[in-house]
Amino acid sequence: TINTTTGQTEFIPSQHDTDAKTFSAYYGNTVIQGDASANGGMNELNALLNMIFAKDEVAKFVVRRLYRWFVYYEITPQIEMDVIEPLANTFRSNNYEIRPVLVELFNSEHFFSVPISQAAIIKAPVDAVIGVVREFNVQLPPLADYASNYEIGRNVGQWLYAMNQSLHEPPNVAGYPAYYQTPAYHELWINADTLTYRNQFTDYMLYVGGTIGGYQLIFDVIAFASSLSNPSDPNQLIIDSLENLYSMELSLDARNAIKTDILLSGQADDSYWTSGWLLYQANPGNISYETIVKTRLQALYKHLMNLEEFQLC
Repeated sequence: TINTTTGQTEFIPSQHDTDAKTFSAYYGNTVIQGDASANGGMNELNALLNMIFAKDEVAKFVVRRLYRWFVYYEITPQIEMDVIEPLANTFRSNNYEIRPVLVELFNSEHFFSVPISQAAIIKAPVDAVIGVVREFNVQLPPLADYASNYEIGRNVGQWLYAMNQSLHEPPNVAGYPAYYQTPAYHELWINADTLTYRNQFTDYMLYVGGTIGGYQLIFDVIAFASSLSNPSDPNQLIIDSLENLYSMELSLDARNAIKTDILLSGQADDSYWTSGWLLYQANPGNISYETIVKTRLQALYKHLMNLEEFQLC
């Protein structure tokens, strides 16, 4: 129990059952003898833990949880044999220390296998929202400005709530269902309602944004494009943008279609974008040139962040 005065746990011998405890055939009909000593509770608890951890399934169970968190939720019979069982052996041989298991997993060829580890799961709302804010390098108030940061956090929290992830408020002690609920797991993040809010958030940050405590919170698409390797080349602009915003590659045909339909507004010649970008660069104070570039970039990034591939990590 817990001593309410000291806040420490304590063992009360008079409330301890000192009879022998017999377990099922699954545990080999193990009998844990009753212990009436001052340390009887801890001694029997240690015996119980030793009995449980003697089962190979315990190590496999824990390793499967680690695998589903760090790699992918689906564990095929082949993965069970080639990955789970060897990691479980590592777990057992290292006295059930987690770190050696993770080191082995993270350094394995399997962990870096593209079909499994790249664009494998749907982003959690907090990853989707905070991730894209960081990618666009949105400037936030200094930490000392508590009032502004509180308002920003509250605003972000409202978006996350709409996407089914109330930050720091999981629905129960098991956590957010998308992390553990079979068989859908991460697919639970997306439905007809939450996907709409995901798209609305990126659209809002592209076109509207907000001002809190004198700080404008908006995606500066021109600054983002300017940070890329060669923004005057529409092909390289799209490649670099995808490298920052996506965790997977798009085919050449898909990139060309996006370039022509969105960035070039249906024009066939790359110079349609290049000349507009260079004119703006040469005349940064020209509102007309800036508007043309900004409008095309907003359309490009709206399209990219509304595609399903953007929701994957």
